[in-house]
Amino acid sequence: AAAVPGATPRPTAVTTSRPSGPASARRTPTPTPTASARPTPRVHVVKRGEWLDLIARRYGVSIEALVEANGITDANRIEVGQRLIIPEQ
Repeated sequence: AAAVPGATPRPTAVTTSRPSGPASARRTPTPTPTASARPTPRVHVVKRGEWLDLIARRYGVSIEALVEANGITDANRIEVGQRLIIPEQ
């Protein structure tokens, strides 16, 4: 149709689509944790008079778990100031 001089043009109808399905299907998914989101490991600094058995009992882990997590070759020899990673149970 030709435009009539001096007439106000009619707006064109715009169709919008609405998402179908339940509201939960339209929500943005929750991001999953990545490898960089690991919790910070617990660390114990050995003090004078401490030994692995005492430290293991304090944190509720086995001596073997402490030895393995820290690459300890002699469970009878830990040093003051040594930083031990406390493994998760």
